[in-house]
Amino acid sequence: MKLLRIFVALAVFASSVTVGVTTQSPQPVRAAQTAPNTTIQNTASATYTDANNVTYTTQSNTVTTLVGNAPTLTVTTNNGASAGTATDAPGQVVTDTYTLTNTGNAAGNFQLTAAGVSGAGNDNASTSSVQYIYNATTYGTLALLNTALNSAAATAVNGTITVGVQYTLSASPANVPGAVTTALTGTITYPTVGGASTQTSPTANNTYSDTVQSDARLDLQKTSSQGGSAPYDITYTIKANDGGNFPAKALSAALNNALGFPNSAGCAIIVDKVPTYGGNSPVINGTPAITATAGTNGYPASGTTTAVYYTTNATGSAGWTTTKPGNPTFVAVFETVTAGTTCLNTNAGSSAGSVPAPAITLSFVVPQPSGPGSGNAGAYLNIANGIVGDNQPTEHILGPGIPNTTVDNAGGATVVTTAAEGFENVTATNGPSGASQITSDKAHQAAGILNGPTAVTYSQANLQASAGWTGSYDGVVATNTTDDFTEASLTPAAFTSINSGTVAGTPNGNTYSSTATVNVANALYNSGNVDDSFTVVATAPAGGWTVQLYPDNAGHTGPGAAAYAGCTAAAASCTTTIALTSGQAIQYWAVYVSPNGQQAFVRKDASIVATSVADGTQTNATHNEIYSGFIVLTKSVVVTSNGCPAGVTPPAGGVCPGGVLTYSVDYRNIAIPGNGTEVANPGLFLITKPGTLIVSEDGAAIGNTWAANTNGLNAPATDTPGTGGPWTSTFTTNTAASTAFTCTIGGAAFQLQAGWNGVVSFAVTIK
Repeated sequence: MKLLRIFVALAVFASSVTVGVTTQSPQPVRAAQTAPNTTIQNTASATYTDANNVTYTTQSNTVTTLVGNAPTLTVTTNNGASAGTATDAPGQVVTDTYTLTNTGNAAGNFQLTAAGVSGAGNDNASTSSVQYIYNATTYGTLALLNTALNSAAATAVNGTITVGVQYTLSASPANVPGAVTTALTGTITYPTVGGASTQTSPTANNTYSDTVQSDARLDLQKTSSQGGSAPYDITYTIKANDGGNFPAKALSAALNNALGFPNSAGCAIIVDKVPTYGGNSPVINGTPAITATAGTNGYPASGTTTAVYYTTNATGSAGWTTTKPGNPTFVAVFETVTAGTTCLNTNAGSSAGSVPAPAITLSFVVPQPSGPGSGNAGAYLNIANGIVGDNQPTEHILGPGIPNTTVDNAGGATVVTTAAEGFENVTATNGPSGASQITSDKAHQAAGILNGPTAVTYSQANLQASAGWTGSYDGVVATNTTDDFTEASLTPAAFTSINSGTVAGTPNGNTYSSTATVNVANALYNSGNVDDSFTVVATAPAGGWTVQLYPDNAGHTGPGAAAYAGCTAAAASCTTTIALTSGQAIQYWAVYVSPNGQQAFVRKDASIVATSVADGTQTNATHNEIYSGFIVLTKSVVVTSNGCPAGVTPPAGGVCPGGVLTYSVDYRNIAIPGNGTEVANPGLFLITKPGTLIVSEDGAAIGNTWAANTNGLNAPATDTPGTGGPWTSTFTTNTAASTAFTCTIGGAAFQLQAGWNGVVSFAVTIK
């Protein structure tokens, strides 16, 4: 019975036990945690009462638990969230701040196991370009930063540190728009404390996304249009717009004032270097027009103004004025802004070379280019440039070719006028700011050709002039550039031309016993305003003549070694093509060969016709007039007194002893005289060399018998000039009784011109 009571009592005791075990409920984030090396002890106790109402107390053994290091951390970004985003502009230095919080149960030191930058926009895709900022100190590598974190005081529970991940956005438009993501991964380590060993937390990380949007910029679009009728003026239109995602800032007053612009803040300068041709700046017709769209799609509704400025300065570095000069080198829109006012609003949708909704439009009109080559494509090549301030904390000058690190200050005047930069940039659509595409314009094409005689003295100017000389190849057709001419003469070697005709001016020559060659120089001049090729057709005289065309030789004294293509073989006619740049003149040669049996003292007409390939209506001809000898002597005799006795009839045309004969020698240049402007160049005509035309009379020469049958000259012979006279000739042995004499026509310096003539006369008495 006793044992049974004890069992029951024990059963009653067990059913009333209250166990005092300590447990950890879930805690709010960053709540304090039990420190490491804390000993957690636990003992169970119980009370019970037996059947006799005796109270007992009992206690279990004690169990001990050591709290160890339990390092944890969180990583948050700029705004405390688990991830964040921001909008930045190219060229900005961006710092994303990460907060590392010790959420464990002891003080510890943080370490970064990874950090960096990825995506478009940073200057260097590798993490070596990234810097880290901790405790106001910048570190170039994670290793250096971790050294500093290790040596820093341990971060208490719930304590924090911040680390900035810093990088520089590129100003290159190739990386806009884009996204740059920074990332940071870290751990925290707790040192050994008592029985709590050193522990390192699992890694924690976070990222931050920076959206890169384009900074303020000046997008330009340049177009041109040309009138379809004279005077063919060209209208240039420049459209400008801030196509970035930030408004532009005003440029400094010092920059503008240094150039000659007004001493006020300049929003934007849209510059066009007026196109030139042949080194000459054209006038600007009328007043350039400006259209500005206020408000959201343009510059602000108030506080800004626009005006047209000009300068004649070669680089745009000075002299800007609102008074239009006669021939400006630059024309510009200068926009000013009141202090504190937005300069140029952002208006997305445009890009360099494409501005569908411009904030500012400038248009101006210039005459078409003129002069040689002005009709060639690209005679006027023109580009518009623009300068504006960016949206950076430290403002920079944005302009084509200008380094993106150029700070807007008083020295900017030199920057914007540097060759190939700013105002003088020549690279098309040179973003992110301020260059248009290149427009290409030319004069209304006007082909032209002059084909004519060559100049006596070789030069471009002389050839151009001589190719355009006017004349009449036969003295009958109208005087013009199509019927101008060059005279040439040919004769076989050792050949004496003999006139058997008895009428002065109407010779009847003998014939050649062989062929003969003559080279004739001509001039071809591209008088049009466009580079061109010309079809040249040469036709030889009829009757078996041939012709070939040759380029000039190096000394300009005769044909070159090889004929033009198409004229390599002697033929009755040949055709070649000669290319000439606008304004170029050349000398070329026609080589004519006569057939055997050609009659002396006969003029032959040979034509050369040049036609523009660019414009077949432009054609010009010239004539080469070839003479087979050009000085003709015609002898006549008159019986002055027949000397016959009374009642004696002399033979027909004859005389008796004592009769007097008067001889006349008509000498003349049978070439057709020049007219028009060709008379300015005697080298075009067949004329005698000075002092070389000598008429000889010898009564004893073979075939002559008057010396033996007369008493010599009755009196000195005379020369009577005709057309072209007077002139004074020089005689030798010209005295009474002389049986021979010479007459140098006109003297030692005289030249018998085409169409001139005279008569040498003398009388003798028959023995």
